[in-house]
Amino acid sequence: MSSRPTLIAGSLLVTGLLGIGLIIYASRPAPAAASISWLTRFATPDRSIPPASIALATEISLPLPSPMPDPTPTPTPIHLSAPVIGPSGQAAYVEGEKLFLVEPDGSRSMATEGDLGHGSHPLSWSPDGQRLVYATERHAAQWEYHVWESEIGQRWHLNDAAGFPSTGDGWSHPIWSPDGQRLLLWTWGLDQSGVWVADVETRSFQRIAAGEGIVAATWVSTATILYQEHHGAWYTLSGVDTPASPTLLTGTLGAVSESCLYTLSTDRRYLAGIALSGAAGPRLEIAPLPGHPPLNLPAQPTDTLPIGDLPLWSPDGRWVAYGARRQEQGEEVYTVLVDTTALSSTRVIAGLLPHSWSPDSRLLVGPTCSGYDCNLVVTSVYSTAGQVRVIAPGEEIQLWDAAWAPGGGYLAYSASGPDADLSGVVLWDRVTGERHLLVPGSQGVRFTDLEWTPDDCRLYLVERNQSADGATPSSGPVNTIWSVGPDWAHYSQVAPGGSDEAGPLPCPDSPLTGRRLIAYYGTPLGPGLGILGRFDITTTLALLAEQIQAYRELDQAAGRGVENVPGFHMVVTVADNHAGSDGDYNHRVAHAVIRPWIEGVKAAGGWAVLDVQPGHADLKTELDVIEPLLWELDVHLAMDPEFMMTGEQVPGSHLGQISGQQINQVQARLDRIGRALGQHKLLIIHQFEDSMVVRKEDILPYPFVDLVWDSDGFGGPGPKIGDYNQYRSEPGFEYGGFKLFYEYDTPLMTPEQVLALDPPAAVVIYQ
Repeated sequence: MSSRPTLIAGSLLVTGLLGIGLIIYASRPAPAAASISWLTRFATPDRSIPPASIALATEISLPLPSPMPDPTPTPTPIHLSAPVIGPSGQAAYVEGEKLFLVEPDGSRSMATEGDLGHGSHPLSWSPDGQRLVYATERHAAQWEYHVWESEIGQRWHLNDAAGFPSTGDGWSHPIWSPDGQRLLLWTWGLDQSGVWVADVETRSFQRIAAGEGIVAATWVSTATILYQEHHGAWYTLSGVDTPASPTLLTGTLGAVSESCLYTLSTDRRYLAGIALSGAAGPRLEIAPLPGHPPLNLPAQPTDTLPIGDLPLWSPDGRWVAYGARRQEQGEEVYTVLVDTTALSSTRVIAGLLPHSWSPDSRLLVGPTCSGYDCNLVVTSVYSTAGQVRVIAPGEEIQLWDAAWAPGGGYLAYSASGPDADLSGVVLWDRVTGERHLLVPGSQGVRFTDLEWTPDDCRLYLVERNQSADGATPSSGPVNTIWSVGPDWAHYSQVAPGGSDEAGPLPCPDSPLTGRRLIAYYGTPLGPGLGILGRFDITTTLALLAEQIQAYRELDQAAGRGVENVPGFHMVVTVADNHAGSDGDYNHRVAHAVIRPWIEGVKAAGGWAVLDVQPGHADLKTELDVIEPLLWELDVHLAMDPEFMMTGEQVPGSHLGQISGQQINQVQARLDRIGRALGQHKLLIIHQFEDSMVVRKEDILPYPFVDLVWDSDGFGGPGPKIGDYNQYRSEPGFEYGGFKLFYEYDTPLMTPEQVLALDPPAAVVIYQ
């Protein structure tokens, strides 16, 4: 969403998860000590609540003090909005009187130009990325909303739509329906107050419910909305097309009626809130919407006091987390983690207030306290120990914002403090635990609104001035919009004042887009491992060209516009069945031997793949040896788990294995190289037995690594095709690979049979 509360004074407030959320504010006493009400902090001047806090997000608010204001706030000469990222990776923002777009390729263009200034209202993309709604200021506290149609490149005024509710004191930010065809809003004031829906196809409004006290509403489906009429009231479920027949949800939602805020589960079937009264004491309650069965939650602790009013659903809908304190233990904070499936008992994790889930629902990140100088920590949901790892130390620093990359491999956070190495925007690598300073800052600089493009390629953020009234940084004016990536060493100013041609570096496509790699496998040392190494480079290229021609002719006959790329798949660390002098059970191919083969295949327009069979050697050590070669364009990597040994295993006598976590470690390394080069790296994993790769569910997607799952092993077509079909349905599969053995396959599959695989193999290897 386009508007998001930030992390204030050492605590992480809300960045919002990709999912569907409902937050409803009800009157109750403010939380204990140093608290500022959620509505006071984040309500905009026209009394409306930011849409990231109403729908399409799941967030948590923590009781925190306001940060100290800057002594001399810097005015912003041109009004800027924070950028909002669309589903296709477009970044949209308003600069002065103009709407600008930054495309995924880095180009910047002006979409519209007007005569009105942008204010504090956020921008919002429709879920399909076809439309954008944004506001401009007509007069003081008077707004005009615009809908920009991306397909035709034109905008129209929502205020001009038929039936527009023109009277009243104000209205909320519009919220898109899941199909992007309607906008939901609610108004307050005079005779036209209530819940309204605008149809963007017919450009007309209809009132779903009348009432001056509407406090919140959200979409449950494309045709159903859920709203609350006034503080403390029951919820009403209403059909958009049949508004005359609303359903009052008194029976199923009564258990959580005294909560402050509620969240809708990602599947839009359950509503979660913190019940503050009753015999059991404060606790999480989950109520089903009509048509769904109730959940039997495991027992919760009775000696905790919930803090931070909003339960936090995991993206997969299994877990709900909320912050708490023990009744008799002062200021120490906890997270109560509840399994909605009741397969696991409730856990209490010390030293963590929940802020956001990783996209795979396996990690939960948050601060260690609700005041200043907090650590930023992370815990594994699937680790019963409940231990936390420190991501960012909190000595004299203030944390402002944080956002998970959609793929889940990285967490970006912003902080300020006296230590220059910790001030600015920092990237935390989930796999390696390393931190990288992306944008340097200082003690007086506040970076907020961290938002990733959907492909993890680029990170956008804004630098804000402190607002004149000393409120939170998220309400201060936007001073500068920055973009980081794709190379982590590169950040650039997007606005204000960027030219139409200037912009961030482009995010490249996969080298396998529209291409198929046909490679010969072996080692340059000799003929023992395959066809590569049996002949000189020139003869090998000629034979490979003949093999490729068979695929090229089939593609041409079928009208497929696929480019077939020649490749040398070279084993450069060769596993041995004897320990050797170093006990590693391998030997390496010297770079001087590899180099001519790399140069030869590149000269033919092809790619080199370096294959590692570690034996008992440390994987990192073997990758260190060949990393200088991987920093070259069109040089890629393959891993052979068959020859990754543990314990007393011997290559050739035992079958080795690799884990999903090890694959992630290799991917993180390749991702760093690929980002710096501006080119994706292929990582080919060979497999022919299930035991060769364990915990595939741990594998993360990395934007600059194309993971190719190679169906290895020799024999008849049936088992090989069966393996291919199995791997394509398992975690980690991005592209299919298929290996063929000239001497050991019986019979050798024809190119026609290989091209019949579903999906078509992106890499075909001949050994």
